[in-house]
Amino acid sequence: MTSPLVIGTVHPDLIDAQFTRCLTATLEEDTQGFFPLRGRVLMARAPAGMLHVARNDVVQQFLRHPFQPAYLLFIDTDMAWTPDQVWALVETARAHDLPIVNGLAAMQDGADSNATLPVLYDYDFQRVDPVDPIQRVFCAGSAFMLLAREALVQIGQAHGWPTPWFNYGERRGKAVTEEVIFAQRCWDLGISIHVDTRIVVDHRKLHPFRARVPALACV
Repeated sequence: MTSPLVIGTVHPDLIDAQFTRCLTATLEEDTQGFFPLRGRVLMARAPAGMLHVARNDVVQQFLRHPFQPAYLLFIDTDMAWTPDQVWALVETARAHDLPIVNGLAAMQDGADSNATLPVLYDYDFQRVDPVDPIQRVFCAGSAFMLLAREALVQIGQAHGWPTPWFNYGERRGKAVTEEVIFAQRCWDLGISIHVDTRIVVDHRKLHPFRARVPALACV
């Protein structure tokens, strides 16, 4: 029996409580039967500097899943979302027959924690603005990314183990992350990546806090 969806995540030794709340709510509110009876969440620990190894591990778990889910949804542990955003992402992929579709995430712009930039890049790795409800991009990260089984099988067949999907590497003379190498492999195989810009998720980062003290008179 093919199930629609499982969630995959790569994690450090400790997992954020807000991520856990969002994950629990998503599993509890699955009234439409998106998830299989078991193996709903696939996890891999990501040691320092080995994030690509953990991502490949999760994909391998997904492809070996006994219920053969149609989609793997990568959600990073510094994300916050609502269950309806998960269902909406699946429906977008189904309705438009998209092999890979992301929610819209953002990253901090400089030192101002209130200033953000969308995580959307073109082939030249220039940042682009969200202008369409469903927008094709070269790369949109992997923080909230839905992947169809067929696309992962195709990439895995084209690139051998131990890093068939994600790997650190070089692109255009620059060292790049595993997400960029994944995007390049998709591009080379004609597998499109889209973002549903209506599905806006929270990217949570920790910021330092410093107490404010009054100016002290010189003694």
